[in-house]
Amino acid sequence: MQRCLAPNVSRRVKVEAQDGWLSSLNMSRYYGMSNRERMGQWSLQLLRVYLCALESLRRAFALLSADVERGIFVPTYIVFLRNDALLACQMPVSTILQLQPREVLVPKHRWFEGINDQMAAMQMSSARHWAMRLDDLLVYRDHFADRRLVAEKTVLWALKLHGLTAR
Repeated sequence: MQRCLAPNVSRRVKVEAQDGWLSSLNMSRYYGMSNRERMGQWSLQLLRVYLCALESLRRAFALLSADVERGIFVPTYIVFLRNDALLACQMPVSTILQLQPREVLVPKHRWFEGINDQMAAMQMSSARHWAMRLDDLLVYRDHFADRRLVAEKTVLWALKLHGLTAR
């Protein structure tokens, strides 16, 4: 029998303000292009929202990882669902349970310029690379300084960087 939720995990939820973290960022590392190169770039406000979302994802995953390290809750599979995502069909549980260690199940639509980042399922062994994508953003910027930051492109970059395959 598969267990989908661990009620004891939610007891440790922490609410933290991100203002201090956000003010510590050097935004020019993420948004330092000239006006000509910014064509099609996200607004600075939208970029801040995206960075905060990735930081929240990283913090939530850190809480789960702490429980995993202590053996409190050790899931085999994990599903990440962005808070603004719409599930238009049933979660493909049977497909998720067949995922190989380096496979990531993502929606088959709205890939735009890379890979849809609204939902992903994978084995726990690969989950860190999805949840810690914020760490890869500056590496992405170092390699592609002339490219605009787009969520779907950075997902594609992170998966390739860590040898994961979108399915």
